[in-house]
Amino acid sequence: MELASIGVKENRIKQFAKRNLTTVEDIQRFFPRKYYDYRQASELLPINANRQTAVVGTLMSVSKKKTNQTLMVKAKVFEPKSEKILNIIWIGHYYLYKIIQFWVKETVIACGELVYNEEYHSFHMKNPVVFDTDIDKNLRIYPVYRKMAGISADYMQNLVELSLGILTDDPLPEDLIRKYHLLPLSEALMAMHHPGSLEDVEKAKKRFIYEQLTSFALRLELDNREISKGTLYNVKSVQNVERYRESLPYELTDSQKKVFAEMKETAYNGMRINALVQGDVGSGKTVVAVLMMLSMADSGYQSVLMAPTVILASQHYETIAAAAESYGYKAAFLSSDLKASERKKLLKGIEAGEYQFIVGTHSVMADDVVYQNLALAVIDEEHKFGVKQRDRIFERSRCGMHKISMSATPIPRTLAETIYGKNTTVYDLELPAARKPVQTAVFNHDQKIYEFIKKKVLDGQQAYVVCPFIEDPDDQFPVETVEDACAKYKAYFEPLGIPVESVTGALKQAEAEKILGRFRDGEIKILVATSIIEVGVNVPNANIIVINNAERFGLAQLHQLRGRVGRGSAQGYCILKSADRENPRLSVLCRTTDGREIAKEDMALRGTGNILGTEQSGRNDEITLLLAYPNMYEYCKKDAVLLADRGMKSWQV
Repeated sequence: MELASIGVKENRIKQFAKRNLTTVEDIQRFFPRKYYDYRQASELLPINANRQTAVVGTLMSVSKKKTNQTLMVKAKVFEPKSEKILNIIWIGHYYLYKIIQFWVKETVIACGELVYNEEYHSFHMKNPVVFDTDIDKNLRIYPVYRKMAGISADYMQNLVELSLGILTDDPLPEDLIRKYHLLPLSEALMAMHHPGSLEDVEKAKKRFIYEQLTSFALRLELDNREISKGTLYNVKSVQNVERYRESLPYELTDSQKKVFAEMKETAYNGMRINALVQGDVGSGKTVVAVLMMLSMADSGYQSVLMAPTVILASQHYETIAAAAESYGYKAAFLSSDLKASERKKLLKGIEAGEYQFIVGTHSVMADDVVYQNLALAVIDEEHKFGVKQRDRIFERSRCGMHKISMSATPIPRTLAETIYGKNTTVYDLELPAARKPVQTAVFNHDQKIYEFIKKKVLDGQQAYVVCPFIEDPDDQFPVETVEDACAKYKAYFEPLGIPVESVTGALKQAEAEKILGRFRDGEIKILVATSIIEVGVNVPNANIIVINNAERFGLAQLHQLRGRVGRGSAQGYCILKSADRENPRLSVLCRTTDGREIAKEDMALRGTGNILGTEQSGRNDEITLLLAYPNMYEYCKKDAVLLADRGMKSWQV
């Protein structure tokens, strides 16, 4: 059901679409990321400190303070059982004073993290989650939702409430609900958003985990049945492929040659390519994909390549367009930045078959994109797309379209076949023999880092500086943002004649590409960025990467970032800037550059994470779920076969 049906305005619909929330059902399943248990009010005792706590008492006083840098409201609440005072502070919520000043002498409830100061024997609560005079209403389990920029928590909460008033069909058959004693959909949704107990939450989670895994298993079962039927998109000609291979400035590795030969033969024999090409950063996955796309063009078909970021998609486009135009073919780049007239012209050409190569982000799946003869879809970093996004591209072809997934995060073959389907062929690419392992170290001394970068830049090299955030995230852990780092690097390096610039995902595509182009051309020597450079950015002359607050990044992401350097013949260096020298993730990075070993360590260190409500922005949550619940997944696979036999189509969750 469309969001407009519950009163969501057009501008909000666009905001939600960027977060893969496009229907009422999506809002219903915008689950809390965690819960605070405020059902029982607590006394002001040291034993209750350092955790989420509900305190009920009398509001004694309210005051306000305003300086050039701080807006602060203070309140004192007397808790009668302990006969102690709770000091409450709001930072940046100056408007609250006008409301709570009228509550003095009334009984209030304050819920939040209770802090105890041993030196002064005092209790504090900063920016409480709840501060109200309605005690009974707030003695409850409080759901905490993921924050979204530009959308207030109150608006999101109201929208969730509206969505819960809409009855939607339960995708699970009644016999399976009874078989496993699962909650029906309506009860499970209420338990997730308005739990009476934490046990209710666990029951609801069980239902949604089973539902998601069964949906995933059914989709794979249907895919496997479809793949076994073969394809009408046979490779008929490779007249330009050999010419392209000979034009490359390097020799293909043995593994690249083997992968291409096997995929080409599969399509030549009328069978569907359903391949996962995985290899460490720099192993040449893109070249293999371009060879297959060129084979499809030579055979009279269209191909599409979908990438998770605009920057990565634009770089793929540059490579593909150069190859296409050399042989009389045309490539189209679809992005949200296109003018309406340009987009209309491209879409008309794609539908007419004028373009053999189409490249873009999720925009390649838009409803108004009509392909004439789409035979191959290449999905880069497929785990960064949600199930809905991935499946939509395959709805554009009904004749057995080929699929190549590419991943720089190696995973075990058995797991890969489970995730991508039993009819998936898993290919592993090796690194070029001449590639030197990147030297990696944990370090936290700015001046020495500057001196090292200066020496390398004066020798003709370039450097990346990566930060976890664009602006201060306003949490309790200090971080160096892009704004902070760019100012510091400019102050040190630009007086030496060394240009420094920054690029983030907040920039418009054209502006970001312009800055990256200047960096590739060597005009910019030091590029300060967020993890926007994580995949696809290829500047062989950039051999130093400094990752600020490295402890704030995941292990796989750190490995991807490190893969941006050492891509040429020169030695690459990765400096993990962190005060946490004993961090286990950073230790793994220093010990090895082997992507497979890093992937294994990553899984061991982070486990399976929080289930449901933690990642709802397009990631492949099913991987986490099936690893966390392997026994349940075995039942889900059997149920999926039964559902497929009944003729049931997969549903989206």
